[in-house]
Amino acid sequence: MDISALSTPTQMILAMVMFAILLAWLIVFATLAFRTEPEPESQELWDEQPTPAHSFPAVTVQAGRRNILN
Repeated sequence: MDISALSTPTQMILAMVMFAILLAWLIVFATLAFRTEPEPESQELWDEQPTPAHSFPAVTVQAGRRNILN
């Protein structure tokens, strides 16, 4: 069975595009994974930022429910 007879030009283009997307994804995330630490000056500025004294809820207002049956 000849494999080239089973693949059309459209399928080959689609396969090449998907392979290019995969390579681009690998390059982007490898670059993000291996990037260097932030500069010491910016890290010191980040460490000096104030933090809240206590946590606060994500939902601050509770919606009241209506009783449909009454």
